[in-house]
Amino acid sequence: MITVVGIFDKFAPAQSARNELVASGFTWRQVQLSPDHETTPRAQTAHRQADDQSVGATMGNLVRGLLGVGNRSAHGDLYGVAARHGDYALIVDAGDEQQSGRAEDIMRRFQPVDIVRRT
Repeated sequence: MITVVGIFDKFAPAQSARNELVASGFTWRQVQLSPDHETTPRAQTAHRQADDQSVGATMGNLVRGLLGVGNRSAHGDLYGVAARHGDYALIVDAGDEQQSGRAEDIMRRFQPVDIVRRT
């Protein structure tokens, strides 16, 4: 399985990309958007915020773990910055190279953030 991640700074394009992925044949289980609703932008800060124990926070911790928050790898640093700043992560579990290429093409049409250039 190949995981494709797109980071979006606005909810509408992230949701549109998710809907397009599902319409093109990906299942709802293969495509996850986190958070899956529009949120109020968080102020960017170098200090970590205390996490509560709500279901939303628990799911957020799971996604932040997947994206590498607290992980010192190169990819963890790139995706972790986006997660800490309140961006939307669109995650696709593709079955093969062909599916991953199709997922990347669809996401690109909705203009994800270039997280390498942003950092």
